[in-house]
Amino acid sequence: MHSMKEKLEDCEECSSKKTLVRVPPIMSKAKVSSKKKAGTIVKKFIEDTKQDIRKEKEDMRNQEIQP
Repeated sequence: MHSMKEKLEDCEECSSKKTLVRVPPIMSKAKVSSKKKAGTIVKKFIEDTKQDIRKEKEDMRNQEIQP
């Protein structure tokens, strides 16, 4: 794998010259639609982080109360 801007023709693995060809990525709608939407993942991450922060605050309060 390499950048789309790179124009590689020679193989670094076997040192053969002018053997590489560009293969376009293939994505079907079935694969894309079966994945979770980015917004769903972000919302879940935010909610999980909020819960972690609440727990951390509670732990800190409990430490302050104890002598």
